[in-house]
Amino acid sequence: MHHLDCLIIHTPKFNNYYKPVGQFMWVNYMPLGLLGIADHLTRNGFKCRVLHQGIEWMNRKSWKLEDSLNSAPPPVIGLSLHWHYQAHDVIESCKQIRKAYPGIFIVLGGATASFFHEEIVRDFNCVDGVIRGDGEVPLLELVKKIKAGEKDLRNVPNLSWKDGRNGVVSNEMTYCADEGRLNELRFANMGLLENYQTYIDYVSLPFIVVKGIPKKLNFKMFTAREKLFPLTVGRGCAFDCTWCGGSFNPQKDFISCRKKVAWRLFRRAFQIPAGEGVGQEIGLDA
Repeated sequence: MHHLDCLIIHTPKFNNYYKPVGQFMWVNYMPLGLLGIADHLTRNGFKCRVLHQGIEWMNRKSWKLEDSLNSAPPPVIGLSLHWHYQAHDVIESCKQIRKAYPGIFIVLGGATASFFHEEIVRDFNCVDGVIRGDGEVPLLELVKKIKAGEKDLRNVPNLSWKDGRNGVVSNEMTYCADEGRLNELRFANMGLLENYQTYIDYVSLPFIVVKGIPKKLNFKMFTAREKLFPLTVGRGCAFDCTWCGGSFNPQKDFISCRKKVAWRLFRRAFQIPAGEGVGQEIGLDA
């Protein structure tokens, strides 16, 4: 991955234990928005890729994060902290990146990062910022400014960041994707994901990877044995389940300021980017 403007990373929870299966890796399912964000940056002229650390490890057990970062790393690296189970591994990844490449701007996103944005930016020197809520436009604007060498990030929507003089600055939440914006985004550009074929072939319900066995055997023994690809039909939720951090009130008050569900056109939900050559493989070619 040479000469990127931005790298987006999904980090699973690497170390888990359950007696019937032993050690396993969890949270291998990526948030739906990652490919949409990467595609949005790409179509606006920036080179962006998505790296799934779990997929890299499945393909090569000796793989380390530094292996995917070359001597000319991207100026911006974004890590998804959507589910709180990922928190430790995401922060550890940030520390590794910061140690190896001190000059990179490291930004987090996702529901958990959005909820705890002030604490994360304040308490972890390895994190430069958090994008709260929807991330397509904010990350694009952030990459533009970092690439241009700008230090003042106050005009980047939804961004909480470190200002050397004023501590943590939380910019105004001005971006929340509506129906029009969602219909412009493409969430199935699998070609932007490194080693996407492994993700398509071997990541399935319940999204665990048991360690110590080949990925083909894991798929046979510990998954539903069916390939799947969720459709992005909209964003938000009309319900307010007490146990769900992504329901209506948490979205409205803490995560994205979303006040209603935004729906995509049905035909757009099935859109596969022309020329990627992956539509038939994930069963959406019809």
